Amino acid sequence: MTSSAYLIRPKVHTSFLSPTLLQNLHYTTDIPIPSTKDIPPKHALVRIRAAAINPRDMMVIALDKDTYPVKMADGIAPCAGGAGEIEAVGEGSRWKKGERVVVHPSAWMDGEVPKLEALKAKGGEEVEGTLREFMVLIASALGATVIVTSSSDGKLEIVKKLGATHGINYRTNPSWEEEVLRLTNGKGVDHAIEIGGAQSVEKSVHATKQGGLISLVGILSEDRAVNLVPPVFCWWTGKEVADMWRLVRGVLGVDTAMIGKLLEVFQEHEIHPTIAKEFEWKDAKEAFEYSMGWSGVGKIVVKVGD
Repeated sequence: MTSSAYLIRPKVHTSFLSPTLLQNLHYTTDIPIPSTKDIPPKHALVRIRAAAINPRDMMVIALDKDTYPVKMADGIAPCAGGAGEIEAVGEGSRWKKGERVVVHPSAWMDGEVPKLEALKAKGGEEVEGTLREFMVLIASALGATVIVTSSSDGKLEIVKKLGATHGINYRTNPSWEEEVLRLTNGKGVDHAIEIGGAQSVEKSVHATKQGGLISLVGILSEDRAVNLVPPVFCWWTGKEVADMWRLVRGVLGVDTAMIGKLLEVFQEHEIHPTIAKEFEWKDAKEAFEYSMGWSGVGKIVVKVGD
């Protein structure tokens, strides 16, 4: 038996911002359905029911190695996360048939994922970033004071309802890092979650306190040359050079234990992420086209299966 899928079969390597990148995405109906009788020990076969589209998917589809230099197998399907239920299990698996699960493709990467205590947000910490909804939901649930930047006052009102404490419009307030410092009484935030990339990372560093953490989790802007050495080690205050070292680290993925802890937080605090728009399976390519111009709050989701 076979099933349908949307696979990446490249014609060109292009920018993830290119309007032509979806020419690399192809619909096919000849994908073999895995046998439920040949599941390896401690493994599970999952029937995916829905998949969420993320900016990283565009980088993968475009084969934009300049922006996302990660080796990938040929003919993979996009989407970095989904949900479904267990179809079958191998001997010794912790899962049971019929259980609902969340799927994350951490197996795309080789090697260990560093387990840093800095991944945790604690009550009293101040978090700044443009990851918007998920950052707001998780950090506010854990007791952090959340400062969000956005290009839209409307979006800022939405994320405040989700738990954000402060919102800054970076279009009307281009020196938003100064506003962050004002809101934190000149100290800066404990943890900045940076998704903008080269166009905003320097400001995130300036908005972070001495000894604070800047997590680079996304790349949504065009490239430009940025020298982070001076702002990471020190900062000119206008009167003197202040010792303001910070930790800047990239976050490419997480491991199973981290996902488990995240789900525990979601369950404990009854967190329900917003679904911005749903697409049927036959309209999946339209969903990717829609996401290319999407800058709102909430996930774009594709229902999987005919």
